Amino acid sequence: HLFSLSLYSQVSEGFNIESLPEGRTLTRCFCSDSVVDLSKDENLRSIEVIGDCCFANNLLLTQVILGPNVKKIGRRAFDGCRNLRYSILPSALIVIDANAFNMCESLELSELPSGLREIGYGAFWGCEKVSISEIPASVVELGGKSFTLCKGITSLRISDNLQQIKERTFAGCANLKKVVMPIALKRMEHLAFARCVNLESIEFHSSINYIGREAFKGCVKLRNVRLPSKVTCDPEAFSLCKNITLHFTD
Repeated sequence: HLFSLSLYSQVSEGFNIESLPEGRTLTRCFCSDSVVDLSKDENLRSIEVIGDCCFANNLLLTQVILGPNVKKIGRRAFDGCRNLRYSILPSALIVIDANAFNMCESLELSELPSGLREIGYGAFWGCEKVSISEIPASVVELGGKSFTLCKGITSLRISDNLQQIKERTFAGCANLKKVVMPIALKRMEHLAFARCVNLESIEFHSSINYIGREAFKGCVKLRNVRLPSKVTCDPEAFSLCKNITLHFTD
């Protein structure tokens, strides 16, 4: 059904909302406004899912306020919204799907909801101004390339419940200096932190048993890294880390 937002003086068009298996879903945005508030209208507040590609490539959008019941942001929902600067992510949010905020290069986001469980492949790829300092403890799935090229991240603590960091997850985070790895981490895949050129400190726990090819390629400021002696480390895991010394401990 098409719900008109004529009661808002700045909104000239509406939204398409459908009842789908995942819940009340915003499937299409017809707005031409720079600021979209999905929290003030009763129909909009009932939305539980922001549908795939709903706002994709909307260059007019600068701010979006999601309603309190949104539990999922779909694939490429805000993909290419290069001028989107501000978004309020509700506490009900559980899933940010693949490429949801891909190339939202103006997005300023400093915190993720504490109940978030899944962050999809490429979810924040190229979001240069995202500056989070923590992947919440509730997160159990973190997709590859999810924070690639997020240059605003300087220090990061990653959810202790994650057992794997996938390919290129934090590659190119050029201003990242310190990372505290998850207690449960077992595997780190190829290029996971490649080209984090300012990375100085990483802390591993005894659970780590595999570090993949070029996982820290080009992290030129890494110097002393302690690893458990049981770890299998690809010969190229620390390639181009010219100042590094690995210390293996029991």
